[in-house]
Order: sequence, then C-alpha cells, then structure tokens
Amino acid sequence: MPPPPARLLALLATTLVAAGAPGPAAAAAERVRAVEVDGNERTSRHVIERALGVSPGDAVDPDDLSALEQQVYNLRIFRSVRVRAEREPQGGVVLRVAVEERRTFLLLPLMGASRGAFRVGGALMDTNLLGLRKELVLIGSWSTRGSQAIALYRDPGVAQSRVVVAAEAALEDVVRERTEGGEGAYSFRDKRADVSVRAGWLLTPRLALRAGWFGVSEVSEPEPGFAAPPRARPAHGPSADLEYQGQDYRDWLNVGPALRARWREGVPALGSDRFLRAALVQGTWAFRVFDGHAASLSTALHLGQGDAVLDAVRLGGRPGTRGFDDAGLWAERAATFTADYQIPIWRPAFGTLTALGFVDAGVLGYEGRRVSWASPGVGVRLYLRNVALPAIGLDVAQSTTGRGPAGSFFLGFGG
Repeated sequence: MPPPPARLLALLATTLVAAGAPGPAAAAAERVRAVEVDGNERTSRHVIERALGVSPGDAVDPDDLSALEQQVYNLRIFRSVRVRAEREPQGGVVLRVAVEERRTFLLLPLMGASRGAFRVGGALMDTNLLGLRKELVLIGSWSTRGSQAIALYRDPGVAQSRVVVAAEAALEDVVRERTEGGEGAYSFRDKRADVSVRAGWLLTPRLALRAGWFGVSEVSEPEPGFAAPPRARPAHGPSADLEYQGQDYRDWLNVGPALRARWREGVPALGSDRFLRAALVQGTWAFRVFDGHAASLSTALHLGQGDAVLDAVRLGGRPGTRGFDDAGLWAERAATFTADYQIPIWRPAFGTLTALGFVDAGVLGYEGRRVSWASPGVGVRLYLRNVALPAIGLDVAQSTTGRGPAGSFFLGFGG
C-alpha cells in the first residue's frame, strides 16, 4: 500500500532540508587567522602567498590543502612544498607553508654539432630574479655559421600586481641555409637586430595576455655560389601574445594543457618600411599513463608572410621537425604534430632520467611547393630536482624526407 500523502510530503521536506544542509566538507571549513611561511631563504613570501591564493579571513577546508600545495609547487622554484592547517584555541586555523628552494641562478655551457656545423656558447639564467620569480635569460653562442646573442625577460606581476611584461632582444650574424633532401638549396648571410616589448594583464592565475611593439633591422649579404638575397628593409609594428599555463608541475613532468599564441605584423601604414606578418599557435597536453610513464601530444601552426627569403619560418632540430638540420627547413606556413612517450629508467636522489620515444609529423608550404614528413626517433631526458631547469636531453630522428639521422640537443628554459 503506498504511503499517505502526508507521509510523502514529510519525506520530501526531510530530503530537501538534508540536500540544502552543509555537507561534511563545508562543515569542516574554517577561517584562516594567519599564514606563516618557512624555508624561503631567497624567495619573497609575497610570491608564495600570491600563489597560495589564501589570505587571513578566508575559509579553508582541510581537503583543499593538497591543491594549495600544488599551486605553490607550480611556481617551479621549489623542490618541495608542504601546507598544514593548525587549529588555534580561540578558533580558526593558521596555515603553515614549508618550502625547500631549488637553485634558480644557473650558468650553463652550450655545445652542439649537426652535420658539420659546430656550436659553442653559454647561457646565464635566473627564474627567480630578486626572489620575485621574474625570469631573465642571457644566451651567447658562436658556430661555424655565425654568432648570436639573445636576452629574454619575463615579469609575471609588476610590483605584485596583475600587470605582466615580456621582452626579447636578439643580435645575430649568421648564415641562413635552406636544405632540400638533406642538401643545401640556398644560403645567405643575415645580420639582424630584433627587439620586442609587450605588457598586459594576468586575466586569471593561469592566463596572460600581452601586447606591444617590435622592430627588426637587418642586412642581407650573398654567400659564394648562391644568388644575392633580397635587400633587407626595417620592419616594425604591433605584436601580441597569449599564454595559458594549465599544467600542474610534477617531479619530472608538467601534467595538463598549455597553450601559447604569438603574433607580430609590420604595417607600412604605421611607418614600417615593409610588410611582415608572423604568427605561431602551439598547444600541448601531457598526462600520466600506466606505472609512472608519461605521454604528451603537441601541435603547432606557423605562419610567415612578407619576403619568402627574409621572413621564412625556419624549422628543424626541434619538436615537430626533428630529423631535419637546425633551421634548415624553410616555410611560409606549416603545421606540425608530435606524440611522445617517456619511461623513467633511473631515479637517483638528484633527479630522473627518462628514455623517450617519439614521432614528429608535419606539412609545410614554401614558394608554391608542399612538403610533408614523418620523423620517428628516440632520445633521453634528465630532469634535475634541485635545479629550476625543466630538462636536458638529446634526440635522434630519421625523417622520411631527410638524407640520414639527425641529432638535436634539448635544453629547456622555464618549461
């Protein structure tokens, strides 16, 4: 016999009250009376508190402590992070954050060789400049193809605000060589100065948008045996970039999605001596698989418009185009894809060594021609626990359109 209507109404009312009542997690939340930080010998506590995202007076749940630890760990300047909530006799909790810092100021030698081209140099980098998590990278190198000097600067929050700044400057005096089927197809000497400065806003803790101005000045000279390059004229105009860092930092792998988009355009109407357009969109998704293994999928879209010689997108020797000579693959537009799989093979106290298997694939268009490829390969990566350097490694790949295996050295700056 069905229950009488009065009993049904009572049962419904009881259910609604129970559904609207605070659950165990909500009941456990307590007010934060203070935040205490320990172990930050160099890093400003304001950097840690900002990453933590919790201030005195906020409510915090014990179940959220692991997420708070991850937010601080995502700064990538600490080897360990521990967040504890200690109850106070008068009510509320004190959040105690204990960190162990990584070494962020580094001076690194750079060496490499690829089919007769040798490179030596050095890099000075600090990913926690002044203890404020600003990034500065200086690179100088010399090779049989010329010399380069590069400076990069990133400020994730000017004066602890949400204003973000990025700047790059490069001086180059190098021989640009385009290869086809592993053979030299064209070559010229390029003397170039390239500067870009952008400022913007941190839209969310993981999403930044910047806009600014760039300028390029160069001199192009012929190489023996090749036709003279076009006369280089200065170009300048607006530039912008968008970065989404949705990855959570782990012991040796960033797990989750990341997106980067960059654009610059030399506009004659704004005073540029010539038209130039360059754009790049990159996306990566990394994830754990099986027993501590890792995989990632990456794709990139490149666009270079203007002069086919001076403004070509120069690929090769990097993810998506491993198996080709460094900067030897020229394109006006290109799409690349990478799938890789890593297996930890050695885990000493100072880091993790992994074996890497990958496949690069892509298609490009250049001067009316279309080139497509697939490049399977293998490599190794060394991730250092105490050093704020994402990875050091070596890859060897064989492209379906190349003349033989090509090696490329991998050095990760800032992740």
